[in-house]
Amino acid sequence: MIPMSRYALMGGTVAAAVGIGYFMQTSATGEIRQTRPTGVQIASADATAGADLLPQANAPFESGLTLPSRPMSEALEDNDSADDAPLIESAPIQLAALVQNDAPAAENEALVSSVSAPCEAEMTARVDAAAMVTLSITSCQPQTRVTLHHNGMMVQVMTDDSEGALTTQLPALAEQAFYIAEFPNKEGAVAQVEVTSFSDYDRVVLQWRGESGLSLSAFEFGANWSETGHVFALAPGAVEVTVRGDGGMLSKHGDFSLENSLRAEVYAYPHATSTRLGDIAFSVDAEITEFNCEKEISAQSLQVKGDGAIAVQELSLPLPECGSIGDYIVLKSMVENLKIVRN
Repeated sequence: MIPMSRYALMGGTVAAAVGIGYFMQTSATGEIRQTRPTGVQIASADATAGADLLPQANAPFESGLTLPSRPMSEALEDNDSADDAPLIESAPIQLAALVQNDAPAAENEALVSSVSAPCEAEMTARVDAAAMVTLSITSCQPQTRVTLHHNGMMVQVMTDDSEGALTTQLPALAEQAFYIAEFPNKEGAVAQVEVTSFSDYDRVVLQWRGESGLSLSAFEFGANWSETGHVFALAPGAVEVTVRGDGGMLSKHGDFSLENSLRAEVYAYPHATSTRLGDIAFSVDAEITEFNCEKEISAQSLQVKGDGAIAVQELSLPLPECGSIGDYIVLKSMVENLKIVRN
């Protein structure tokens, strides 16, 4: 499996899935409450890399994608996997035991072919409203954790328990949006789609691993906590409102029920169609919980402008003792304010 310790930001568009190296990176969130408790600490984000939970920014992940005889069936291999056994092996001796002696030869051949034929993972991408993209994956790997990569963003989801399929949404972080699905057995699938509305939106991604207690808040045009215009997980806005230009929206990505999984929250604002002008402020809130107290948490923010520019900020934050459970640490400087002006 691709090591999770070193990745670099994927910049721009990957033109093809043949004979290229992939560049990726990662980050994490937790639970929030409807109202912020009185125990609140204001802090500046420590923009330092180094926690093992997340990859280092601008550290290239060196892995070549080889061209298999079937699309993407042996992609995303580790450098030391040259001597590994094939991902899918046929076992003609065992298969012969499954064939009844009195069955016609043609049926025997069909049985052997159907059992030994490899099942390749496939992924398709469809553009939806607000520059979101729906990914549909088919595989023969039910109840399997899949890591989705897109332009520096990484989340993990689970295939279903029947045919190994899943459908999920991710934002487009580039006009030529390239997505990678990575399976634990080193198989993978890719999809690319043009998102013409990408330049109409600004986005902020906060990503992390496991129960970090982190959450992203956007305060639109002077809004305060829990007021109209405070967009966060419990008041995420709506796609139709964002498409009209009347406000931003927040979406959650990844399966938050998976233990120690990669997760993300993404805020999007339609600057091209905005009905209001002014500033949008952000905070990253870390709630002290029984899962993260007295531990060090790591996260990463990606601020993606409509022109494709990406600003990366990393966070490494030691949390206070467990007697502070229920309090928040508010990080004001991890994400820059967004200024909405008339074009």
